[in-house]
Amino acid sequence: MKNILLAFALFSFGIGNAQSLQPGFIASEFEEMVRIYSRQGDSSFFNGIPDPAHHRMIYRSPISGLDNRWDLWMSDQKVAVISIR
Repeated sequence: MKNILLAFALFSFGIGNAQSLQPGFIASEFEEMVRIYSRQGDSSFFNGIPDPAHHRMIYRSPISGLDNRWDLWMSDQKVAVISIR
C-alpha cells in the first residue's frame, strides 16, 4: 500500500505537463537507460559504467520473491523510469 501511495504521489505532480519523450531511437537516452540498469547489481557489476547523468534514484524496493527488486528513477525533466530486476 505504501508503494502505491508513493508512486501516485510521484506521478500526480506531473499531470498536465507536456510530454518530453520523443519517438524513435535516441542513442543518448539508450546510454542513460544502460547506466540506470547497471545499478541493479549488488556488487561490482557496474564497475566502469558511469553514474546516470540526468536521473536520480527515488526509491528502491526491498528484495522479494525470487530475488526480485525494482528501482524508481526520476529525470531532470520529471520523466519516471522503473528499472526491474
